[in-house]
Amino acid sequence: MSAALQPLYPDPPADVRPLRLRVQLGITQGPGWLAAALRELGQLAGIDCRFERGPAGALPPGLGLRLYQGLERRLLGSLAPVLARQSLLPPGQFLAETEDTDELDLLLRIGCAPATPADLGRARAVLAFEPEECCPLRGQAWLLPDFRAGAEVTRFGLYLLDERAGRRLLLEPIQAASAQLLFARHRALQLQKVPALLRRMLRRLQRGEALLHSAAPKPAAMPLRSLPAQALRLGLRGLRRRWPRRGRVECWRLALRTEAPLLDPEAPSLQAAVLVDPPPGEFWADPMPWVESGRRVVYFEALDYASGRGDIRVLELDAEGRAGPPRPAIAEPWHLSYPQPFAWQGQLHLLVESTAARRIGLYRCAQFPDRFEPVAALFEGRRVVDATVHRQGSRWWLFAAVNESPFDDGDREWDALFLFSAESPLGPWQPHPANPICTDVRGARPAGPLFEHGGRLIRPGQDCSGEYGRAVIFHEVLELDPQRYRERALQRLDADWAPGQSGCHTYARHGSLEVVDGKFLAPSSQAQAR
Repeated sequence: MSAALQPLYPDPPADVRPLRLRVQLGITQGPGWLAAALRELGQLAGIDCRFERGPAGALPPGLGLRLYQGLERRLLGSLAPVLARQSLLPPGQFLAETEDTDELDLLLRIGCAPATPADLGRARAVLAFEPEECCPLRGQAWLLPDFRAGAEVTRFGLYLLDERAGRRLLLEPIQAASAQLLFARHRALQLQKVPALLRRMLRRLQRGEALLHSAAPKPAAMPLRSLPAQALRLGLRGLRRRWPRRGRVECWRLALRTEAPLLDPEAPSLQAAVLVDPPPGEFWADPMPWVESGRRVVYFEALDYASGRGDIRVLELDAEGRAGPPRPAIAEPWHLSYPQPFAWQGQLHLLVESTAARRIGLYRCAQFPDRFEPVAALFEGRRVVDATVHRQGSRWWLFAAVNESPFDDGDREWDALFLFSAESPLGPWQPHPANPICTDVRGARPAGPLFEHGGRLIRPGQDCSGEYGRAVIFHEVLELDPQRYRERALQRLDADWAPGQSGCHTYARHGSLEVVDGKFLAPSSQAQAR
């Protein structure tokens, strides 16, 4: 029997009555994202969910959009299941006739005709996925304006009609990364988040909180006559994005500082950084410093282009701050990255990202600085990236970006930051009530350990808008306790501290030793080992 997954949200209190939810289906077939969301409803703790028949709604005309999305959907690859047509009725469920006598907390209507007065009188809230939103080839026209404009960040959420108020709302709004070249891909990348967003909305209703919402964007049209111009626009956009990459590969390097004043997160600058370039056939990223008994070392990910797999290595600095040759520290049959060092029980430990094995690896240093032995596998079964521990008093905190999607989204754990706490790094890890504590692709994913600067606690986060690992955003943590979390963004560290760079996604310090990584385009020969 497999172990239960690490919960991402606290369970509802035992003394709270179940949330009474009815799902009214006007259609029985719909897109994969909607089928996945409905499958989860019967599995959520504290939810009394039943399905019933509803009157089918009519679809508005939209030949241009239907034709355009039908052509693009063929190019979706691994994301095709998000938009593929499936049965909406979860296995083991059946459509019952209306039988409620007590008031419901929520009536969720799927692809139905407009609500009747009887529908509106059944529940405290009556929300609807309108018929066009449930259609794989017509839905989400409200995402078109951002896509046409080439926006790097898209405001997404549950696009629902509040049938009591007669207005559309965007519930559980987030700031998500946009796809630039295929509208079908752009839709799928957002829609695969719907099961998680619906779960968050229901948790708010369980706790008696007001729904988190913003005004819904207006749908846009795509008449047939606009299709040639749309195709030309996307062709030129693709050329601009891909032309600079011809004959090149993306590469990462390290940079070290030992004598300069420590970086100020409100005015970040990296003057006098010493670059450390990887050898051919590799890139080096995710540097983390450690100082012990006067010895200064840097742990980092070394990725082999040929295998696509990374391991953990260590550089040791001499008295003048020069890096010696790298030494292997940790290798596994799967990809490793983001090696965060920390002290626990008087010994050095490394917390290592191991998403390919669906776990976080915890290792103990047996001989400083390059011999480690495994201690535990944390969060087994989940894709957790850039897990970062921080000790405050007697409590341990773990910040991590987690994949909540039931679909293969191409490893895009960018826009939801989760927080957990425990009495030791071994757990058990308790999810924070405010999860997810950040839902903005411009800073959610961790970018290095938390640190203190000028008496303030600072959390580095990655800006992954536009492209992965674009910049580091520093956040001041204003509240951190078992019930509350609050932060505010300060300033960003761009990659312009070295010529030709296009990104950086890790900043870390220990004592006076600072490290950062930088992304640049290297000749394709960089991917070939000598």
